[in-house]
Amino acid sequence: MKPSASLFAVPLLLALMMPPAFAAEVVVFDWHHSWDYMHPMGADPKINDPDFNTTWFQKAGDFAANYNGPAFGGAVTPGNAGDITTYDHGTAPGPFGYPAAANAMEYFAVPGAEFSAFGTVLTMPNSGSRYTMYFRTVFTAGQAYTSPRIRALIDDSALIYLDGVLVARVNRANNIEEYLTVGADGVASRNETGASANNEACIQSIDLSVAGNAAMAEAVVITPVPSLAAGQHTLAVSVQNAANNSSDAGFGLELRADDSGISAAVSNVQRQDNGAGFADDTFTFDVTVTATNLPAAVSWTSDNDAARGPVTGGYAPATVTYTYPAQKDSGTLTTADIKFTDATSPLLTTTVSVTAPEGPHGPPLVLSAANPLVGTGFEEAGKGLGNFTRQIFNTELEFTSNGAVVQDASNNPAGSKMLRFRGVNALMTTEAVKLDPGVKALKAGVTVRAFTSSGTGFEGDDSLRVSVEGSTDGTVWTDIGSILPTLAGNDATVPNPAGIDQLLMKTGPGITGEPEPISHRGWAAKGYPTGAAPDQFSDTLTLPSFTVPDSQPVQLEFTHRYSFELDPDGTRFDGGDVQVSIDGGGFVPIPGSAFTQNGYDGIITGVNVLTNLEGFNSDSPNYDTGFITSILTIPGVSAGSSVQIQFVGAWDYNQTGSNPNWQITDIKAKSGAATIYSEDFSTGDGTFIATAGWLFDNGTLHTGPSYFDFSRSAIPVPAGTQFVRVKLYEPKNVVLSTSETFLIDHVTLGVGLDPAADQDGDSVSNGLEDVAGTSLTDPLSAFKVTAAVVPSGNPGTWRATFTFPAADFRVWRLQSSDDLLSWRDEDTRYGDPAIPSLSLFSDAAASRKYWRIAIDY
Repeated sequence: MKPSASLFAVPLLLALMMPPAFAAEVVVFDWHHSWDYMHPMGADPKINDPDFNTTWFQKAGDFAANYNGPAFGGAVTPGNAGDITTYDHGTAPGPFGYPAAANAMEYFAVPGAEFSAFGTVLTMPNSGSRYTMYFRTVFTAGQAYTSPRIRALIDDSALIYLDGVLVARVNRANNIEEYLTVGADGVASRNETGASANNEACIQSIDLSVAGNAAMAEAVVITPVPSLAAGQHTLAVSVQNAANNSSDAGFGLELRADDSGISAAVSNVQRQDNGAGFADDTFTFDVTVTATNLPAAVSWTSDNDAARGPVTGGYAPATVTYTYPAQKDSGTLTTADIKFTDATSPLLTTTVSVTAPEGPHGPPLVLSAANPLVGTGFEEAGKGLGNFTRQIFNTELEFTSNGAVVQDASNNPAGSKMLRFRGVNALMTTEAVKLDPGVKALKAGVTVRAFTSSGTGFEGDDSLRVSVEGSTDGTVWTDIGSILPTLAGNDATVPNPAGIDQLLMKTGPGITGEPEPISHRGWAAKGYPTGAAPDQFSDTLTLPSFTVPDSQPVQLEFTHRYSFELDPDGTRFDGGDVQVSIDGGGFVPIPGSAFTQNGYDGIITGVNVLTNLEGFNSDSPNYDTGFITSILTIPGVSAGSSVQIQFVGAWDYNQTGSNPNWQITDIKAKSGAATIYSEDFSTGDGTFIATAGWLFDNGTLHTGPSYFDFSRSAIPVPAGTQFVRVKLYEPKNVVLSTSETFLIDHVTLGVGLDPAADQDGDSVSNGLEDVAGTSLTDPLSAFKVTAAVVPSGNPGTWRATFTFPAADFRVWRLQSSDDLLSWRDEDTRYGDPAIPSLSLFSDAAASRKYWRIAIDY
């Protein structure tokens, strides 16, 4: 909307005054930069896209994932001013506005104006429908910048977003994003020359690095942006008219910034193997910090631990060296993150992130009588995402995946210990394991959790396959036996109304929105009931004792998370500590000085048994989503000592932290490289002694699906097989659903029982019992078939009935043949947990008939 004529003298000052000098300032992009835009002709975009006002300005990745409103960008498509349901949209150069006339904005007539026409003319909606225009651009900063400054021509008001965050408003009194909003067209308090001016006839300067009122604009900086990192950024601007019958609209923007900066380069990353095991391994790396366009630069500071390397230094060519522990635990490499800051200009920063190299790859795994079992527990072992390379101190299986097997993000996005198959054509295989020639059969197992949010259970196109493969040369692989039933999640070609899909559906009851798989096998302290008395309360969790084998120091590692009450004034009311009993003596607290990783947080000051003692307090890092591993050296032990460990949680009254207050999922004790005690709760509660406040979680305490263990004990090894591996995959010949999820928790592979032998002496071979689902070790559980042949009631025909124990997760088929060469199905039933015994029957008129029971697993 045009201002009053009395303001037209103001632009004359633009030709007479020079802009202030900005040290080392450069143009990041200019007025003619290309933007994606979307301009409604009068229809509010949120009518068809309810979350439009919170998603349209998001940064590129979030926008791609979340935005589902009217199109931005693409080929330029003018709207229809007579139809408010249409939109202008396209990708085109700025500045933007309407009408098309050369005098559309006063600025075009200003002497010395930087541009004299719109780069792109937008459709002019009908009077009464002229509200908001929307602009987005994704740009790449080739280096780090400081003090970013926007120079903008705004008719009439705007909200400005950087990387999804509202950073400034122009000619507006509030921050509310709403299409039907009208701006506050008027006199800008000051333009970039320092003079009062009409906002339609001047460029305004907005220094994004300073919060509050912009010194040279009718603008307010909401979220200051002191620097702009190198890389991709998203700038989004909504521009509002002052009235819905405004005669014009305009938007132009130039981005500038100070190109002074510092950068850091990493080189010479090396790992040092300092002895057996990983605990004492370190890695080193060199860093060279360089100043750019900063002539007076002398030195920098860094935020690293001084024990790891320099906290101050000089710029290139000077180089500094850092030393960090190489591993956090057996499956997690250390990542060092160091921030460097110019000593005199704190806005100039740069960061390096360096991950330790992996240790040497372990020797090939061999299955033999001496080494009968290998496996990987993803939940407890912390193997990370995508690939795990077995290092020399590991005994777990190595695996690789095609990248579609992902971390369980809802469990621990920073370092999940569970693998997720969900709606993808996924493939994961373990490394090739060499077989001793004496191995005649294999046993294999998988622990899986599965749930659905579809409301209908697992459909025919949802599946997971887990099988053992064999190879004669380690190159060509063939399937030799299924671990997970072939019908898991349903087979696309075979109905399974009473099989595994029904069981798994019960754990994912079809409620919209998948349950969070936050349970971990282990022990959890629930904390003291809020508002209860007495004034102090404690619970203990005591481990079974173990014996120290030699004189080497004994390290205790435990994976846990905790949330104990911390007052805003710093008072640590509740907490937890670790105590030790040696040779049957009383339990005494282990001091914080014994920890080498993730130790205590401070002194507990609440009224409880830990008052004035060191302990864990507040929330552990990433409490809501992840766990940490603490490592300590147990004091006072020697060769032959009997050791017991106790975890003590203590609370005062009234308040507690989040539930669980303390959760422990994995515990190991090591003497040198040897593990002398280990409990990951994969088979039970570990026989711990716990008071009432500690509860064992078998994976079902919290919302989420239950565990299911599937295994085979006598998978035959084909002649010539020298290598075996486990394969987990979702088939590639179906359209997969995203409403079903499989979580893989454990995989094991070992030496099995000879299929031709009879382990329990019940006259049924191990191989047959393994497939049929009866016990290989219980003589009272055997797969035996009873048969009865009687007249059928139809003249000249007989009815044969066969009865047998029928385990679930199997398809049972009665088949007949006249010549023992070709067979046909006569009766088919599906294993049902509620029906332990099945009877299949068929009628025959022939004088001779052959019958057999076939099992699909």
